[in-house]
Amino acid sequence: MEGIILVEFTHRTFSSLTGILILVNAVVLWKQNRTDRLVRILSVMSVVLLVLVGVMGGVNVLHKLPSGLTAIDMSFALLLLAVLVILTAKARSKDGSVRAGSMQRSKVQQPPVQAMYKPALFTSAAVYLESVIGGFFKHSSASHTYVHPETPLANELITTFKTAELVMYVHMFSAFLVVLSLFWLLVYARRCKVYCRQTLTLLILLGLQGFLGFFSLITKLELLTTTVHMAVAAMMLWISTEIACRIKFAKAPSAADLQDNGRIPLSRTVVTNG
Repeated sequence: MEGIILVEFTHRTFSSLTGILILVNAVVLWKQNRTDRLVRILSVMSVVLLVLVGVMGGVNVLHKLPSGLTAIDMSFALLLLAVLVILTAKARSKDGSVRAGSMQRSKVQQPPVQAMYKPALFTSAAVYLESVIGGFFKHSSASHTYVHPETPLANELITTFKTAELVMYVHMFSAFLVVLSLFWLLVYARRCKVYCRQTLTLLILLGLQGFLGFFSLITKLELLTTTVHMAVAAMMLWISTEIACRIKFAKAPSAADLQDNGRIPLSRTVVTNG
């Protein structure tokens, strides 16, 4: 019991500190970007989602909601992470620090970096969907019923093996969508010569996700494994959303940028031959 109390105390402490930082971040960005409608909308969204996450968590603790509904709290938390990534990328783009192809060099004759936006956006959406379904699989006790069909938990949302198996198949299908979207993104990353390292990192994390998911089933849902499994999913959402935002908000390379032997300079300052 002492271990559970320590975990809960740590969780509440870090949640409170994180909430304060999110509020301060929203207020500062609102004041600094009064003329930017998108930044103001995202700032408000971050606060609203923060409140929803806090309320859902509190209601769940006080009233012991059905376990499947705790997945809603997790989905709000992941959406909050995505909003914060978008907000950060948008704010950075205003000072000119984000430029299409600035992370790696890109030749003039290569396809425009903006062509990567759709696969990057699809990847981010697929990762979010897969994470939410995976969270529902875990928190609805479908995972327990799937792993321990002989001893289903009473009074839980999913107590039959067939229903648990169906949720598992949906989760696997969503993971397959992530695989397809990542390879789609990799094709464009190699073609445009940008964000290759980030895309490869996503593929490595995807492989780690698959291993952790399989290992979780073997170890009968060992707590550390399932926790790391969820953490890796959050990292994948962060990186994929970051790629999509950098492409979306990047300033298109100008003619001056494309001089210097047909390459885009890596530095933030535009260097020309003139």
